[in-house]
Amino acid sequence: HGFMTILRLVLPQLPDVQYLQGQGFVCRSIPAGLPPGLGTEHVGEGSLVASPAHLEIGTERIHLWRLAPDALPDAAEAAALCDAAASALGLVLEPIDPECWQLREGAPGELEAVSLPAMQGQSIGPCMPEPRSWHRLMNEIQILWHEHEVNRAREEGGRPSVNALWFWRLPQAADHAPSVGSDDPLVCRMFGLEPLPLTAGAWPEPLPDWLVPSPLQAESWAEGALRDLEHGQLQRVLLATPMQEALELRRKRRWFRPWWRRK
Repeated sequence: HGFMTILRLVLPQLPDVQYLQGQGFVCRSIPAGLPPGLGTEHVGEGSLVASPAHLEIGTERIHLWRLAPDALPDAAEAAALCDAAASALGLVLEPIDPECWQLREGAPGELEAVSLPAMQGQSIGPCMPEPRSWHRLMNEIQILWHEHEVNRAREEGGRPSVNALWFWRLPQAADHAPSVGSDDPLVCRMFGLEPLPLTAGAWPEPLPDWLVPSPLQAESWAEGALRDLEHGQLQRVLLATPMQEALELRRKRRWFRPWWRRK
């Protein structure tokens, strides 16, 4: 792909700084400006959506996991879960694809929320949608679906339960929005992209402003970026998360002292 000055990757989480420094990289934390819909800020006007997800409840934290493509609810399961939410809570949900359901009626007000791709594997505590009326709604859905026949059948079949809805907004296209490349189906849907299949280190030309790997490919993409940085094919790498954290990485310069100054 030739020499590039900078590569920007959006990852679910950042690599360990001490490890990177031990590998000979210079790391510095910087603020990240990420594409609309991938940050924690309110994403403006756009469709209000709810994504079926799985909450993993630990002793200290509750983590949200996106459902793998083969674990997403099928049409019959989605219809049954939506019917239950409509009957008990007055929510009118329309599945527009397996991972993105439009909320037509029942929203408890305005919404500021972190997008679903940003939440993969994250603790929901610091990232709950606001205002707090959304917290109550999410809790009611979790209680309603906990013993639903759809989830009982899924658990008996060894599939993760659909025990939560994550509310957020789809961004609207803007002329000033940065270009994005991704192999993640939902990110591609958000930005109207064709999926960009990449193997580690096979970066596209011209390079988009941000590359957003799917959670399954994020680690290999990061390894490819670090390898190219180490070999001099990249001058600078920016590793960012959708949570507005970022690391700028450079190769460490190796200075050799003249022989007469050596001790």
